[in-house]
Amino acid sequence: LLESYGQRPVSVCSVCGPARAGKSFLLNLLVGRTQGGHVSGQFAVGSTSEPCTNGLWLWGTGASGVLFLDCEGFGSTDSDRSRDVRLMSLCMLISSVFVLNTKGVLNESLFKMASLVTHAAENLESQTATMNSNVSVGSPGGASPNFPEEVDRPALLWLLRDFVLDLTDEEGHTMTPDEYLETTLRTRPRGNNNADAGATKEVKETLMRSFPRRGCSTLVQPATEESVLERLADVPYEDLRTEFRRGLEALQARILSLTLGSGKVVGGQPLGGLALAKLLRRLVESMNSHSSGLISLGSAWDDVQYHGCEALSLELEEKIKDTFRAWADGSPLPPPCGLPMPVRDDMLARVMSDFKRRVLEDWHQRAIGSVAVQEEYLQEIHTLLDEGEVELERLNVVFAEDQLMEATDQWKVWLTQEQDASTQDVRSETLPKLLDRGLPALPVARAAREAVHLARVERIKWDGRLRALQAELRLTTADLASKTEAVNASRRLDDATLEQTREIGRLLGQVEALQSQAREAIHREKQLRDQALEAEENSRKVQREHHEALRKCEDLEASVRRYQDQVNQMKELDRIRREELAAEEIRRQARGGQPKCGCTMM
Repeated sequence: LLESYGQRPVSVCSVCGPARAGKSFLLNLLVGRTQGGHVSGQFAVGSTSEPCTNGLWLWGTGASGVLFLDCEGFGSTDSDRSRDVRLMSLCMLISSVFVLNTKGVLNESLFKMASLVTHAAENLESQTATMNSNVSVGSPGGASPNFPEEVDRPALLWLLRDFVLDLTDEEGHTMTPDEYLETTLRTRPRGNNNADAGATKEVKETLMRSFPRRGCSTLVQPATEESVLERLADVPYEDLRTEFRRGLEALQARILSLTLGSGKVVGGQPLGGLALAKLLRRLVESMNSHSSGLISLGSAWDDVQYHGCEALSLELEEKIKDTFRAWADGSPLPPPCGLPMPVRDDMLARVMSDFKRRVLEDWHQRAIGSVAVQEEYLQEIHTLLDEGEVELERLNVVFAEDQLMEATDQWKVWLTQEQDASTQDVRSETLPKLLDRGLPALPVARAAREAVHLARVERIKWDGRLRALQAELRLTTADLASKTEAVNASRRLDDATLEQTREIGRLLGQVEALQSQAREAIHREKQLRDQALEAEENSRKVQREHHEALRKCEDLEASVRRYQDQVNQMKELDRIRREELAAEEIRRQARGGQPKCGCTMM
């Protein structure tokens, strides 16, 4: 029930008093009317002399955040006085309003019976003294940052049931129930028995000192007929006495005014339902584990906030690690991305921002304890998130570079192929598709630069081959033209010009030799250009290999750092464990329950 309220502040109204005084019936009426319904049966009631409530029973009232606590009645035939004091002490520790439910008027016998309440109140006062003694030298004002300066005291509302008297003072003036309580508390006890008078006076003084906020309300009997009183649990609310219903509604309004906005505060922090549930468990464990019955709110709250924050921190850290591990193994990132890594830098940053926000929201909704304690554990979560984000950014770049390197190799093969290029060749589409998909900026820039370089080299090679072919074509055309001219000239020559023809032939031979030398020069130029491009390509290849080696070195260094951090954490956990074992051994020796060796004594 309490845990369902989460971090919402809650206020507890506990009802205590002697057994068989109608506490459970009253609570059923209050819960039913608070919820806007009829008389409810959440708390067990009966018409026999045996008590119906054992221990503590709690019931909520929905969105209002007010919870009602029914405490086992004291003074029954089989009751234990020590148990009664501990139960009421527990009620006072967690309640915002403490309703003392009794029957009749305020008299000496009633105050004597209320001594159990004063014992519980004294236990509450001891919490203030104990917690004020827990001071920290380095904290402002000398107060410990993990303990309140005093225990949050509940308001006392003394409810007088079956009340039939007219409230007037000695002069006949009408008094309110609050004035009646104050007058009675401040009136000196009467009687010849000094011991009884002293005990009554002590009870009154303890009540005034322990409950600076106090008040009184009265209720008449819910019915006048004995047969109706024996079956009150079955009587509709509308059939109860009008005076009783009017008094109950006034009581309900008063309780709600005291509880709403006055949630339990410990360590200066208002407790939500989750924190109050953890604190209540720890208080019950403490009460059951100490034979003396003492309840230490300070140590219980200290355990609750530290253990609660530690457990939540470990849970969230494991969740963070599992999430980061899944993303690194290829699981899709959450919407709006929906893709596995690698993704764009801004997309990864958005995913990380949303994930951090959800983790911190989960922490603030579930964490309990003081701000100082929460910050101590929250810092570890911030560190884990920041380190995880850096590692994911690194992996995002590595994954992108691996994919882009493979796509760039396919792009190179497509560019350098001898056969005709096809637009349907998938090797030409892989790299553009990756770039269109969206990847980290740095790997994309490197891949784009590499692709442009490969296209530039192939264009230079293509231009060189084209110029060589064009020069070859010009030489062949000139050779053909000269031979054609020689044939045409030979047809016009006679025997007298034969000698000239021979000279022309000799000159043509020289021309052919020069053309052959020119072809060889063109071929050598092409070879030199190809060698220069190949050297440039080898240089870039060496640069890429160097960059890849640097990246692998960074990966190895990151792995070494992670392993070193894990080793340090294991050493720290081992140190803490050794200190805890040593402290436990010291406590065991102090109690004299175990020998130094830790063996069980037979």
